[in-house]
Amino acid sequence: MESKNIIMSSKELDKGAIIKECLSGKYTNKEAGELLDVSDRQIRRLKGIVKKFGIMGLAHKLRGKPSNKKMPKDVEETIVDIILDKYWDFNPTHIWEKLAEQHNLFYSVETIRQIMITHEIWIPKSRKKNKEHRLWRERKDHKGEMVQYDGSYDDWFEGRLITNKLSCLLAGIDDTMGEITYAKFDTDEGVIPTMKFWMEYCILNGKPHLIYLDKHTTYKKNNLNQYKIFTKEEERTQFQLACDTLDIKVLNAHSPQAKGRIERLWGTLQNRLIKEMRLNNINTIEEANKFLMETFVPWFNKKYGVKPKEKTDFHRELTAAQIKKLPQIFCAKEKRVLSNDFTIQHNKIFYQLLKKQPCLLYRKAKITVEQHLNGEIKLSLKDKYLNFEILNARPAPKKKITMSEIKSKMRINASENKKSFYIPRNTKIFSKSPKH
Repeated sequence: MESKNIIMSSKELDKGAIIKECLSGKYTNKEAGELLDVSDRQIRRLKGIVKKFGIMGLAHKLRGKPSNKKMPKDVEETIVDIILDKYWDFNPTHIWEKLAEQHNLFYSVETIRQIMITHEIWIPKSRKKNKEHRLWRERKDHKGEMVQYDGSYDDWFEGRLITNKLSCLLAGIDDTMGEITYAKFDTDEGVIPTMKFWMEYCILNGKPHLIYLDKHTTYKKNNLNQYKIFTKEEERTQFQLACDTLDIKVLNAHSPQAKGRIERLWGTLQNRLIKEMRLNNINTIEEANKFLMETFVPWFNKKYGVKPKEKTDFHRELTAAQIKKLPQIFCAKEKRVLSNDFTIQHNKIFYQLLKKQPCLLYRKAKITVEQHLNGEIKLSLKDKYLNFEILNARPAPKKKITMSEIKSKMRINASENKKSFYIPRNTKIFSKSPKH
């Protein structure tokens, strides 16, 4: 055995030195055993090895040789071909799962990662140095106690969606369990999609105790004039007013890190959901929403969900009255002032209030225009829906008469009166009736 092919540790070199001194007679077998914490029998065995092979004989015989458990070269090439064909943009953990599920290749995550690094399929990222000090917030104790909600714009369909390239994924994640409570694709993160999301959420899960979200204009009015006094309706968004009606608390985070659970969720979904939809050939929002709730969300919750500290669920079921009023609660509402001709205007459309109404109507009354989630428009006053009809054109205003027109009309009338009472020049006028 040549020394140039063997690398020995300092521990092995120390062991070899003690065995050599034992062979020279400095230590007895018992003393050498006490120094190395082994039995006399082991000392005799080690002395025989050193006599035959020298100190190098104490090194492991497989050192410098390939492992018996090393992956065969053909299997490694097969894995690389599969990755380059189907999973070229997957991360090592995702590929490891797919190789086990779809191809019956059962190896460790680290083995797959090292293969990808070796073949330059995966470049490991350097660890980010966090210069900010942040305190860790403990999870809530009960399910439904806090639901973190947000929307994420991305090319979820990788250009396969014809109508709009960028779509928005809305999702809520339970702070206690780390599970996705509800998620759906929509066009944007505006008022109507958000109202639809939470209406469906409350029907499916019940009302959460608290919704934790950012300061998007859908959820919070940020630029209020500090020198002006606002009413409760004026200073709160329509989403906040809807939550107030259902007794759901709303909390706005001051930074993305504060609601880190939902922010980390987007990283996972953008990494995994996009690729899963590609593998399942999903090209429409309807197919994506079905796949999301029936397949992906159950898998995600099973893999990443944790058990809550307490068993009590803080979601509250909707009452029959609340279920009936949900379309009225979750809708876009705007105020309009009733004109003198009993018409109002909304989105360039004129609505004529009819004579027969469930409540008393008066001019300058503030009418609430409700745009329901199904696109229907309703007008309400004092929680009662009003009867109206849509006008095809704007009502023609009454023509205003100027002073010059009034004077001209007076002259015409005066001249006409003068002509009607005109008396010829030679006609005698009697002040009294003539005597007969």
